[in-house]
Amino acid sequence: RKATTLRPYDARMWCALAGCYEKLQRIHEAIKCYKRAECHNDREGIAAQKLANLYADKGDREQAAYYYQKHLDRREQEDAMGGPDVVESLKYLASYLKETGDLVQAEKHCTKLLDYNGPEKKEAEAMLREIRQLRASMTR
Repeated sequence: RKATTLRPYDARMWCALAGCYEKLQRIHEAIKCYKRAECHNDREGIAAQKLANLYADKGDREQAAYYYQKHLDRREQEDAMGGPDVVESLKYLASYLKETGDLVQAEKHCTKLLDYNGPEKKEAEAMLREIRQLRASMTR
């Protein structure tokens, strides 16, 4: 906490404090700190991913989707679309968008998941079939 007092505009300090709160299971405080890190230009991109995970764990799907999208946008901007965090973001967003009825965007995220190997690819293929069936049933 003292580090955030000494360097209140340093996102890394806020992320560190948030991590401590997470370990103590003080999720509300962790979320506040990660949001502060987001406000202070989190260069490492940790805060958006952590916020997405925390909101997903809390069951706040709308906020989780917002931060997963923010994380993905940042990774696309940095041209760093590899890694498990990107796969997690794409899977979550595809599922969320399918449930909310935004089938076009859900299909787009599933298509991006096809570029990755592993079980995610099979899940994306299955979700794409579902999305296409839903779209076909809507046009009838």
